[in-house]
Amino acid sequence: MPVLVGRETEQARLAAVLADLRAGRPALLALAGPAGIGKSALLADLTDIADYGGRVVRWRGVPAQTQLPFAALSGLLGALPRDDAGRNGDGDGDGDGSGDARETLDRAFGRGEPHPIGRLQVGAAAMTVIARAAEREPVLLLVDD
Repeated sequence: MPVLVGRETEQARLAAVLADLRAGRPALLALAGPAGIGKSALLADLTDIADYGGRVVRWRGVPAQTQLPFAALSGLLGALPRDDAGRNGDGDGDGDGSGDARETLDRAFGRGEPHPIGRLQVGAAAMTVIARAAEREPVLLLVDD
């Protein structure tokens, strides 16, 4: 693992986020700033130390995907568990609606029957899928532009 020089404060904050996850508390952290200041290196460092007992999903954008709707969301959520047993009418067999959420997301991502879907629906469906995955195991989602 490469050593990040002068990033002790940022690394301490990332370690605190992992400590929250290990303790079962949700956490949110956004790394923002101009290009070239080391945000990707910090995420790589977080990925390296993220042995916290859960799933780590990292998505890194590429210029060719900038025109694809919901490309980042599709990449992230595609890496989460998918249970398509089809019982109880919601697609995943447990009656909680997450199967319907996956169906909504599939349409938004261009899979399945074409159907106009609003951003609010996509956001709600994404939150349902993430919440269901987090009930099974802790989930750390990393997005890098």
